[in-house]
Amino acid sequence: MEDFPTLDKAALNAEIVRALDELVAESKFHAARIKKGFAETDERIRRHRAEEEERWRRRAAETATARETPPSYGEVSQRLDRVEGRWGDVDGRLDRIERTLTDIREQMATKIELEAMNDKIKMVADGYQNVDKRLDKVADLLKRA
Repeated sequence: MEDFPTLDKAALNAEIVRALDELVAESKFHAARIKKGFAETDERIRRHRAEEEERWRRRAAETATARETPPSYGEVSQRLDRVEGRWGDVDGRLDRIERTLTDIREQMATKIELEAMNDKIKMVADGYQNVDKRLDKVADLLKRA
């Protein structure tokens, strides 16, 4: 409990009002700081996801190949059709693997998102700790009233 000098009733009431005003101001300050921090973190995560998506699109565009139907050469053409069919199966499997990896990537938190969440938690905890100290001071004053 903090030591306060002996105050008359009016001075004590004025001190309580001042402490409550500081508490409200401190609460508003931390609320605004937390809100701003959350918005900044959300924007950072949004940008990171957009960059990742753009990288995936570029990679897909770079690896895409144009295909033509070869002219018919009789038996050679049948062999080519079987090879193309196999390539189609491989492409289908690769597409499924890529979709699976994309689904996993979208569902898992990336390192930057986890760091951003950690920053949010620290900011909230800091705000609560500061407000808690102010509440203790106001409670001590009210006990004297």
